[in-house]
Amino acid sequence: MNGKVGVVVAILAIFSLLAFPQQAQATPVCSSEISFTTPSSSLELGQIFNAVLSTTSPPPANPSQPWLPYNNATLDLTSGLVNKTGSLFADLSILSDSSVTWQINSTSSGSKLLNLTVVNSTGAACEKTLSVNIADATDPVIQLTTDNKTTVPANKPFTYQVNLNNTGNENATSITIDLDVFESNITPSIPLSISPIPNGTSSSQSFSITPLACREYELTTIIKYYDTNGIQKTNIQSLDQYVANSSDLLLNAFSLSASSVTEGGSVTFTVQVKNIGEKNSTGFNVTFYKNSVASSNKLATATSNEELAYLQTRNVTATWSASGTDTTSIIAVADSFDGDCNLGNTQKNATITVTAVSPTNNNNGGNPPSPSPTILNTACTYKWECGDWSICSNQGKQTRTCLNKGTCTGVEGKPEETQSCAIVVLPVEETQKLEKLEAGSTGTLTFTKDVSIQEIVFTAKDSISNVDVKVKTLATKPKQVEQNVSGLIYKYLEISQKNLEGKIEKATVKFKLEKEWVDINKADKNKVVLNRFTDKWDKLATKLVSEDNTTLFYEAETPGFSFFAISAEEASASGDAVNPDSGSTSPATGFIIGGSTTAAIIVVVAVIIAIAILVISGKRNRSISSRKVLRPKKKTINVKVKKKKK
Repeated sequence: MNGKVGVVVAILAIFSLLAFPQQAQATPVCSSEISFTTPSSSLELGQIFNAVLSTTSPPPANPSQPWLPYNNATLDLTSGLVNKTGSLFADLSILSDSSVTWQINSTSSGSKLLNLTVVNSTGAACEKTLSVNIADATDPVIQLTTDNKTTVPANKPFTYQVNLNNTGNENATSITIDLDVFESNITPSIPLSISPIPNGTSSSQSFSITPLACREYELTTIIKYYDTNGIQKTNIQSLDQYVANSSDLLLNAFSLSASSVTEGGSVTFTVQVKNIGEKNSTGFNVTFYKNSVASSNKLATATSNEELAYLQTRNVTATWSASGTDTTSIIAVADSFDGDCNLGNTQKNATITVTAVSPTNNNNGGNPPSPSPTILNTACTYKWECGDWSICSNQGKQTRTCLNKGTCTGVEGKPEETQSCAIVVLPVEETQKLEKLEAGSTGTLTFTKDVSIQEIVFTAKDSISNVDVKVKTLATKPKQVEQNVSGLIYKYLEISQKNLEGKIEKATVKFKLEKEWVDINKADKNKVVLNRFTDKWDKLATKLVSEDNTTLFYEAETPGFSFFAISAEEASASGDAVNPDSGSTSPATGFIIGGSTTAAIIVVVAVIIAIAILVISGKRNRSISSRKVLRPKKKTINVKVKKKKK
C-alpha cells in the first residue's frame, strides 16, 4: 500500500512541475543582449530620428533566470511623437544578430518617452524606456522663383535664372540646384553647389540652356539644402513649361561656277536655301569651308538679311579666289540668325580641282610679252538652266531637270540632275496618361498619332499612379548618341516616362512599319529589329505578329525606356530570318528562333509531351498488371474443383 501511495505522490509531483513551472523560470528580465538607443537625448522639433532595437543571438541559459529566444517587440510613443515607418510592432523571431529601426518625428516640443516592450517565446515580457527632449526648431526656409519662359529658340542658348530667398530664422547650407530637362545642353554643369544663404538674404544663379530640338519642354528645378546642424530640409521644386521653335533651313542645292580652275582664279559658289520650319527666319549665313568644317578652313560667307518665310527658297552666292593645287572638297553650312530645328540638311558638299599656273614664256629680250591677237570665237555655246530640286524621296534621292538654252547640241558641262539628300522627318510626339494601376495589374497605353508605336503594355510590380509615357519621332540619330545602328534605319524614336521608373519588370512595345518602305529599300520584313540605347545599341527580341496589304505589325520586349531605332537588314537570296541574338535561321515566317520566350515554350511543350507519355504508359502497365493478377486466381479455382471430382 505504501508503495502505491509513493507512486501516486511521484506522479502528482511531476504533473505539478509541468503545470506550474518555478517562478524564477517564468519571469525573465531584459538582458544585455537587448539594446535600445536614439542618436541623442536632445533633438529639434521636426527632426526625424531613429529609435533602434538591436538583438544578438539568444544568450546561453542562466540557471536562475534564462532569457529564451526573442519573439516580438512593441514600441509605445507618448503624445508629440509620430512613427514614420509603418507598424510599431516588430517580429523578432526571424531576426538573428540584427536590429529593428523605427523612424520617429516630433510634432510638439518638451520631454518625450519611448517605451519598448520585448516578449520572449514563453510570453514573458520586459521593458526599456528612453527619454528625449524636443526643443523648438530654428529652420532655414528657402523660397524659389524662376523667370519662366514661354517660347525660346531651338539650337540657340537662352538664359534661365533661378532666384532663392531664405525667409527662415537660420542659415541655409549645402545648397544644390538641379535642372531636369530633356535634349538640352546646360552650363554651368548640374547639379550645381552654391554658397550658403544667411537667413533674411537671397541669391540668384543663371544658367545657359540650349534646346536641341523643336518641341515642347518641361523644365523641373530642384533645390536641396540643409540647416546649420547638417539636417536636410524638405526639397523644393518648380515646373516650367516652354516651347522651343525656330526656322528650319534646308540646303536644296549647291553648285560651283566651274569644276576646275587655275590657282588664283575666281570661283562662284551658289546655294539654294529653303525654310521648312513653321517659323520665319529673320536671316541666315551660309559659310563655305575647305575639306572640313573648322574656323581655320573657312573660305567665304554668303549672308541674307531678308526674312525667309515657311517653304520659301532663296539663292545666295559667294566668291573664292582659288588656292592650293589639289582636288578640294567645298562644304557649305547654313546657319539661321534665330536658331534652327536642324531637321533639314544644313550641309552640302561639292568638289573642285585647282591646278598650278603655267610659267609664262618671254622671248622678247626682257620686254613685256606682246598681246595675243583677239580671236573671234565662232564655236557653239552651252547655257544650262536647271529647275528646282524635287522633295527628298524615301530612297534619299532628289532630282531636277537641266535644259541647254545655248547653241550646242551635246551634253558637255551638263549639271548633275540627281543627288543624295537627307529624308526630312518632321517631329511627331504623343503623350498618354494612366491615372492608377494596382500591383500585379496590366496596363495598356494606346498611341493614335503617326509615331510608329501603337501600344505599350506593362505589368506593375507596385501600385502606380499619375503615369505619363511620351513617344516622340526624331529626325536623325540623337546627338547624345555617337554609336551607329547597323542595317537600314527606318526611324529613330524617344520614349520617356514619368512615375514609372523601377515599378515595372518590362514592357511590350507594339509598332508598325509600312510595306512600301520595305520594298523601296529591299529590306527583309523578317529581319526588322527594335534597338534600344543604353550605353550602346542593344537589339531587342522582335517578332512579326501580323500584316495587311500595306503595313507590317511587330512586337518587342524592352526592360526600360530611352532612345530607340527601328532597323532592318537587306533581304537575302534565301529569304531566311536571322535572330539578332543567336544568328540562327528559320524559314521566313516572322518566327524568330533562339529568343528566351521561344526556348521556354519549346521546353514546356517537351515536358508536357513527356508527362503525357508517362501517364499513358502508367495506365497501360496498371491494366496489364490487373489482368495478370485475375487470371491466375481463376485458373487456381478450376484446378481445385477438378481435384474434388476425382
